[in-house]
Amino acid sequence: MDDDDFRSILRSSCVDVWTFIDTAICVASTDYRNELKDRRDGIIERLYTPTIPRCKNCDLDSMKSNNKEIKKVQSEDSLINLLQSLADMDITFKALKKV
Repeated sequence: MDDDDFRSILRSSCVDVWTFIDTAICVASTDYRNELKDRRDGIIERLYTPTIPRCKNCDLDSMKSNNKEIKKVQSEDSLINLLQSLADMDITFKALKKV
């Protein structure tokens, strides 16, 4: 099932996504307890590392540049400034790890 199929199911069911997720978790924990337990780590990882990078205000080159600068930092103030510039970017951990 792709994202558009899921959206179509949500629209036709008149159920909001959070109710759908809560119900799916309840059914999975009741009817598929062992499989849910086996998949738990993968589910958690997907929750915290989206598959689509969300970096809108930056590019890979600027991330690489900031990463190199952080490695050369000499003072606390310069580190704080560099970290603040990274914090201002809309970026995921997965995208940052690629740098």
